[in-house]
Amino acid sequence: CCCRAADVLFDSFASEGRINVNQFFEAIWSSGLHRSDPRLRECFFHLRKLQDVEGSVDRNAFHRCVTGFVSLILKALQGRFVIPDFSTFTEETQKLFSRCRQLSSVQEKEKECVDSSKWGVSICTVDGQRLSLGDWAGSLVLGEVSWPLVYGVAVDLLGSDLVHRYVGVEEFSRYDSPFTLTKTGIPHSPLTETGAIVTVSLLQLAGRLCAEEEEKYDSVLNVVRRLCNKEHAHL
Repeated sequence: CCCRAADVLFDSFASEGRINVNQFFEAIWSSGLHRSDPRLRECFFHLRKLQDVEGSVDRNAFHRCVTGFVSLILKALQGRFVIPDFSTFTEETQKLFSRCRQLSSVQEKEKECVDSSKWGVSICTVDGQRLSLGDWAGSLVLGEVSWPLVYGVAVDLLGSDLVHRYVGVEEFSRYDSPFTLTKTGIPHSPLTETGAIVTVSLLQLAGRLCAEEEEKYDSVLNVVRRLCNKEHAHL
């Protein structure tokens, strides 16, 4: 049960009947989970609130705060995420990042209006393990990357059958015009320019988007914000 699991957690970190909140969470963060992870925000907040001047809590306070979060915490501490050894993963990714950065700098010198010093990467696993390196916080225009996001929103709100009455799922050659249609007169895919335009227009049918352009942008942007934990997404 959760109470027994919480006791095991407490005993693993406790010293003289108390547990240091900083040490406890540092062990969790080392699994790759981020300090802003919304799943642990409430737990972190209450432990901070109940800690004494030395930053520790007793067993009862610990139980009150971790109840409801034990499963995720145990999964993190026991290395049961998709990347069990996140420390080694981080080291190897940093090496690849540095090597690719050097290659990119050489290639970008031939391009105009490109700042070759800007180089960043952000990774998030299905378990919420996150790693960001370099200039990851800089703004980046989604452009064509937004097309699958808009498609996902449309399918979620309208259903696959309705969406694919107007947008196909056929293979599209990069040599074809982006405005080429299928034999039935619809865009080949939601991941083409015409397909993306049609998909966005379909969102109006969901009843959540009105004809005002600004409100259409805001509605899709809200989905993007939820996908990225309400961080770093703006028009």
